Amino acid sequence: FGRVGRSAARVPWELLILVLAAASLYELLTRGVTPVEGADDAVPRMDRLVILFPILFLTGAAGLASRALRRGLPRLRAAGGGWPPALYVATRRLASTGRSAAALVTAATVAIGMFAYSAIISSSAEATASQHSLLRVGSRVSASISAPPRVLDSADFANTPVIRYAGARLGTDATNAIDVIAVDPATFDEAAYWDSRFSDVSLEELLTRIDGDTGEDVPAVVVGSAPDATLLQISSYDVPIEVVGRAETFPGVLEGRPLIVVAREPLTRALAANDASLRIGEGDFQVWGNSTPSEMKTALTTAGESVHTLLSAAELRDTPPFLALTWTFGLLEALGVLIGLVALVGMFLYLQTRQREQQVSYALGARMGLERSSHRLSIGIEMTGMLGASVLLGLVLAIIVTVPTHDHIQVFSDSGSVPLVQIPTAALALAAAVVLAAAWVGAWFVQREADRTDVAQVMRLAR
Repeated sequence: FGRVGRSAARVPWELLILVLAAASLYELLTRGVTPVEGADDAVPRMDRLVILFPILFLTGAAGLASRALRRGLPRLRAAGGGWPPALYVATRRLASTGRSAAALVTAATVAIGMFAYSAIISSSAEATASQHSLLRVGSRVSASISAPPRVLDSADFANTPVIRYAGARLGTDATNAIDVIAVDPATFDEAAYWDSRFSDVSLEELLTRIDGDTGEDVPAVVVGSAPDATLLQISSYDVPIEVVGRAETFPGVLEGRPLIVVAREPLTRALAANDASLRIGEGDFQVWGNSTPSEMKTALTTAGESVHTLLSAAELRDTPPFLALTWTFGLLEALGVLIGLVALVGMFLYLQTRQREQQVSYALGARMGLERSSHRLSIGIEMTGMLGASVLLGLVLAIIVTVPTHDHIQVFSDSGSVPLVQIPTAALALAAAVVLAAAWVGAWFVQREADRTDVAQVMRLAR
């Protein structure tokens, strides 16, 4: 049985796990991007491979790395002859590590990797969901009113008037329905949500372009998949336009629909030439602001405006699919913490076993002048090396596994937002600090046990 067990231990079972991980990744990539599904009366569902693939990959890669590390550590014996005692002893201890040490490194790597992956995905999903809601609302809050909006000069928060026209057409093609928003360039950049990834041109430059004078044509920014055109139809009125810029997405975009952005004054002049005003068609008069709904309602009421609806980005973000996603990866984070706690318990058991195995070595070292501080430092270096490698490997693997899975996690069905990858550096740094601090707590624990050892008795039994 022992020979069979040793033979089985030599088989790289981690490769089988990595093969399963590769199969999961292939299936995930070939399916394409599928939004997290859910409705008001159903529990939202997410592709299981988004969870299965990282677990398989982290486990297989961590096991394979630990196996390679174990085979490479004996080379440390040839180095460090002139190093300080603590570092010399630490390298010798690392060089003699066995399967238990490899198992400890694997468990710690998987724990750190799962925690880091879940934290990155959760943070990125939250950032993308927040971006989506802010894009749809345009700002933190928007209000629909009954008359063409104006700037609320008395409000103590940044705000901007916006007019939206739905069902407009580009050119004479009746099949390409788009949205149009007329903005106030003087106040839009202060109140609207913007990210530099939305366009190769800054928001300030885009606003300057649409506020320019191009004669009879209204300067316009084309957003999304809308084609370039020279004529815009709003209701039954033809508005000649000149495309002066493009953006991948823009504040006020709805469900990924194409959007045309124009300035309010040029549009007013173009409509006046057709004996029309901003009240044409099904125009939606809005005010966007960086405020709470209650603050917006108070400011509009004070200004004498009648508020029809209020829309908050915070309320829009907390949809069932988004909550399902955060809960799922919150559970994975908790699982990573649990595995980490098991790994830490295993670390203390490993240290206790190692200390018992090396009582004679410690006794001889003490007889030859090895100081307690040097011994404790050597243990700290040993555990810092093992757990530090686990932390580094876990973080690297977590980032690697995030790359193919992140773009396949879409909380919303439309493509209005730009997927964001956000690394929670504070949380990951805290987790790494806790793991490394545990190494030195373990060193103190082992030194306390070593101090209780009867050196004379150990030497007598060793004869």
